[in-house]
Amino acid sequence: MRVLITGENSYVGTHVMKELEESGHQVEELEVRSDQYKEFDFSNFDSIVHVAAIVHQKNGQISDEEYYRVNSELPVDIATRAKEMGVKQFVFLSTMAVYGQNKELPSGNVIDENTPLAPVDIYGESKLIAERELAKLEDDNFHLAIVRPPSIYGLNCPGNYITKFVSLADNLPFLPEIYNDSKQGFLYIENLSIFIRLLIENQERGVYLPQDDRSISTLELLELLAEYRGKNKAKTTVFNPPIRLLEKNPLVIKLFGGISYDTNLDYFGNEYRKYSIVDAFKFVQEME
Repeated sequence: MRVLITGENSYVGTHVMKELEESGHQVEELEVRSDQYKEFDFSNFDSIVHVAAIVHQKNGQISDEEYYRVNSELPVDIATRAKEMGVKQFVFLSTMAVYGQNKELPSGNVIDENTPLAPVDIYGESKLIAERELAKLEDDNFHLAIVRPPSIYGLNCPGNYITKFVSLADNLPFLPEIYNDSKQGFLYIENLSIFIRLLIENQERGVYLPQDDRSISTLELLELLAEYRGKNKAKTTVFNPPIRLLEKNPLVIKLFGGISYDTNLDYFGNEYRKYSIVDAFKFVQEME
């Protein structure tokens, strides 16, 4: 199949391109930061994977207008042009942020297909606007597949959530054994790439919430990181009482809270989960 990735040299796009090419598909990337895409001929492609986006930015680096232009208006404009030129499928990389859900304690927050959409920041809102406008374009000849991944990780992943816990795994004398029921969901970049390939090969449509084979607690995350880094750490509950007293503190929620997708969601017979979360973590740590 011929596939176009709109968003040149992105982390996700680069990995998806590699997965597709290794599976025998013809792939091109298109830079869409300028208006040159408006002169582009989309008619040669079966599917488009749209990954171009502005993610979370600090200190007002990006204006609200730019967020909406890139995250909301751009994908709809590209999809409209692609549909008019006969493209059959548009795969839109959205985000878990469209739910507006946060980490929770003492148990983790689990999202499923019935969780309401209520974004609380401009990133989630701009993505949801795009989703709803794209849905208006869909028909039997133009399939829309929306992917809402949780935290993506992998080798050299920008803003990698996991790397923030590496120093804790290195420096904590003991690992706090607390909030084991609070789980965080992740999606390894290689598993995501396989998932998108399967969407394209099957010309799927709909909304998808892919995730690694299971979600994990902060304790298990720290244990894995410590193990891969050759550090044998004992577990302790001695700090549990003061930690529980601070259960509503944002920092405590950030460290121990969890948010994940329902583990019962099954796509493609879970064929896309080529790498378990344990194996993927190990691979990334060994390579880094």
